[in-house]
Amino acid sequence: MTIIALIAGIYLLVGLIAIAGLIAGGREATAETPHWKRFDDAHYWDERAEDWRPHEDVACGSQPAAA
Repeated sequence: MTIIALIAGIYLLVGLIAIAGLIAGGREATAETPHWKRFDDAHYWDERAEDWRPHEDVACGSQPAAA
């Protein structure tokens, strides 16, 4: 009976570690979502360059064209 309790304890410990990992991973993914939404809103996919390019109106450091 002691061996069964030991094995059950190990399974319980591994299960708790897995649940903690899932919770921590979910929090990390949730924290990253606003960052990627801002990136998606500020960039577009350039087919010719096969790369993400910033929209002209939100490009970092760009100044509006003088009239």
